[in-house]
Amino acid sequence: WMSSGSDVVGFAHGNSYCNCYHSFHVIKDGMSVVNRYFATSQGQRKLLNEVISRYSYGMKMPNVEYSESNYYRPLFQDLQKASPVRGVKRIMIIGSLLKNSYYPLYCGHHAFVNYELELRLAKVLKSAGYYVIYKAHPDSINEIEGLFDGYVDEILTGRFEDVFLGADCIVYKVSRTTTFGFALLTNRPIVLLNVNGAPWFSKAFELLKKRCCI
Repeated sequence: WMSSGSDVVGFAHGNSYCNCYHSFHVIKDGMSVVNRYFATSQGQRKLLNEVISRYSYGMKMPNVEYSESNYYRPLFQDLQKASPVRGVKRIMIIGSLLKNSYYPLYCGHHAFVNYELELRLAKVLKSAGYYVIYKAHPDSINEIEGLFDGYVDEILTGRFEDVFLGADCIVYKVSRTTTFGFALLTNRPIVLLNVNGAPWFSKAFELLKKRCCI
């Protein structure tokens, strides 16, 4: 399509761009096959251009653009209107994509490791007296049937944006999920597990430490 003189446009996937950018996202992902790429913010454009300069290896890279209108600020202001958390009793675990898939670039990121970790989290939280909510990944609803019976108090399969208010605290095992950016804008406490070896942009990571318990 580009060889005919037309534009091929790429878009950022998900709401988290503070880590996990490396050569894969330039060589094998959308950056190397489009001539225009839209980031979600000015900050993301800066990070993407940094990765392009590091891993393009002479390949022609797209022009990274972003919208001048700020989508996140009005959303943040609206989400902050929710009643603040006075005490943590109900904790939501954000479920992983539990399918037959493996991402070699991400430490321990495959279905069996994620499932075992989620079970351990549920057991620890239940033993500490918390009401444990498991928010299932929308693409793993069939796969998790019966897997968490007796380990959690409630399993939710609806959109995260529609159910997050039912939790006093949200636990993420990784930031590489489309709900993480939305959750950062809410007034819910967030716990983020920092897996050893996970790549971070240092400036973004320092800012995350101010918002999340890591």
